[in-house]
Amino acid sequence: MRIGILTHPPKHNYGGILQAWALQTVLEGMGHEVDVFVPARDYCEFFQLLFLWSKRSVLKLLGKLDVPVLYEYYQYRAIWKKSRLIQKFTRRKIHLCGVSGLNLIPSKKYDAIIVGSDQVWRKRYMWGTWQCVVPADMFLSSIADAGLIRVAYAASLGIGEWEYDEDETALISAALNRFNAVSVREKSAVEILHEATGIEAEFVLDPTMLIPAEQYCRLAGCEVHSGGGLVSYILDPTDDKTMMIENIRKTKGYVHRELERYGDEAKIGIEDWVAGFASADMIVTDSFHGCVFSIIFNKPLLFVINETRGNARFDSLVQVFGLERNMVKDIRNVDLSRDFKLPSDIQSRMDVMKEKSMVFLKSALSGRNKMN
Repeated sequence: MRIGILTHPPKHNYGGILQAWALQTVLEGMGHEVDVFVPARDYCEFFQLLFLWSKRSVLKLLGKLDVPVLYEYYQYRAIWKKSRLIQKFTRRKIHLCGVSGLNLIPSKKYDAIIVGSDQVWRKRYMWGTWQCVVPADMFLSSIADAGLIRVAYAASLGIGEWEYDEDETALISAALNRFNAVSVREKSAVEILHEATGIEAEFVLDPTMLIPAEQYCRLAGCEVHSGGGLVSYILDPTDDKTMMIENIRKTKGYVHRELERYGDEAKIGIEDWVAGFASADMIVTDSFHGCVFSIIFNKPLLFVINETRGNARFDSLVQVFGLERNMVKDIRNVDLSRDFKLPSDIQSRMDVMKEKSMVFLKSALSGRNKMN
């Protein structure tokens, strides 16, 4: 079966890139051919850019061009510079398929399209990534192919409420009723989707959690070990977070290493980012995927709820894996005297959810299910 994945384009977000790679890898392990859709404008090969710029140069001379000849360079040079290390992984490990818009996905080439994972259904994130004309585009509303298998795998709303107005909801409901199966990454989203659209969704794991630690170690060329000290991965730094991390370092006697945020110019690639988690003695993070990789490598963890980026995802991790003692909301009242080990039964919890998630995925791709 040939499958296309519609997710946030894998640009310079470590967790976002790894979830796309993980879902692709799982599907390939099932025997499928897989492409990950990306905006064509962001992923032109150099020879394509040369052809495009040459064509524009001629049009410019003829007075028939209003945009700069080197438009892509001026628009995206900052992204290319910041993410050049990360893009080496993306171009080497992820099978990219450039499309000019969500209404131009070549659906006839595919047996199935999977939407997910990451916050693909969070309204505020749609405009800057795929520049959706209407939110329903991210629910495959623009694709008319009736024979296409449509699956949502671990699609995320990000927050614990429905963001769409009445007209948008009507379009989304119609689009979802054409899906063969829908799953989400937050427990709260199961109820939210049902109340808003009538769709019965299933809760599954983020695709990164379907890949075992050993496979990540092979990917990164590392081993799971201790000795890496205190590793922090903070997306939204504050003085309180910085002070808390410094207090933990002093109290525990760790060396501290900060994994850079994806918004900075990348000094480490995907492999080194993964290796940072694998070698840590303890991890402090406000990132969802920071939590996920701490769980994958079974590392002592303290995570700060990040409401700006959506706390429903964190709530689901807490409920499923019993991480109440590893979560902090009030940074100024953290008991640093205790350890932050993960629950002793976390691997068995993971195994149960992995099996459930894989059963969903295999059943959904069989095409037997249908939402309507």
